[in-house]
Amino acid sequence: MASFDRARGPFDTSLALLRFRVDQADLSHFYWVGAAESELFSFTIKSFPLSDDPMIALVAPARYERRLGHDVEELKRRVKVESRWRRLLVVLLMTSALERYMLAIATAAVSSDPALSPGFPKRFDGALLSKHQLQVERPNLDGLVKGSWSSRIATYKRLFGDVPPALRAATGKLETLRLVRNRIAHDFGFGSSGLEPHVNVALGARRTSSLSAHQSNVGEKTIVDWLQTIGAVSIAVDRHLMENFVGGFETVEIFLSWRRDPDGFEAAADINMAAVKKTSELNRFGTALGTLFDRPVGNAYLQSLRAFVDAL
Repeated sequence: MASFDRARGPFDTSLALLRFRVDQADLSHFYWVGAAESELFSFTIKSFPLSDDPMIALVAPARYERRLGHDVEELKRRVKVESRWRRLLVVLLMTSALERYMLAIATAAVSSDPALSPGFPKRFDGALLSKHQLQVERPNLDGLVKGSWSSRIATYKRLFGDVPPALRAATGKLETLRLVRNRIAHDFGFGSSGLEPHVNVALGARRTSSLSAHQSNVGEKTIVDWLQTIGAVSIAVDRHLMENFVGGFETVEIFLSWRRDPDGFEAAADINMAAVKKTSELNRFGTALGTLFDRPVGNAYLQSLRAFVDAL
């Protein structure tokens, strides 16, 4: 790995995007393993007579007693419901992951460059503020993760001066995703019937109809398309903010946080380090950083990073 460069991160992406990609991978694994399980189970019970007892037909363990339905017909219905709810849950998780990423990279950008002046070197370097623990007022970033996507993009442009074309092009899909997510998260409990919340709760049937299949159903093609969309958006946003505002700030911030309390930092990050790795500051920090992001960091980078921080 090359030496530390304030204008560039240590990897091809931000550390925030590395985390987002882990989230995406976990989400993909969850979805596809669940889909395979559901299809294989459906295939298994396909030939069973509808009136059969599922416990007997499946030779199921006792813990499933009274939990699979009273006959195979009911079990098949429950399998379909489970499959639909898995897709809806993926919608909730993917939107949460994208919002977490947007907040993380935007926070890095405004912390790295409080003046929000694109390009390097910085006229007002947030790394200097971070080292000396000086506070400046930061812009409110809530507008990036709340409201319609047209308003979120307007907030992005106001903060960072420009909007990546891939983000602007995805506005329609992202807005549809947001609306579906809101319907899943909010309408399940309280619909738009105009009734008082306590009345809706009393009418338990409302919960049954709020997310009936014809109102909230997302197919596999749509899931895959949305995952691809948020992946493309995250890459475009990452490139724009890294090149113009963040640069190498994330590793500076991590080094400073670690340096103030190595034991506390490593405990919080669930990093268990052998005593031999703690013999020198750079060896210890390099091990912590490499463990944190599952990628090695060269000694030349670590030495030049420390030299940069010490000179601030």
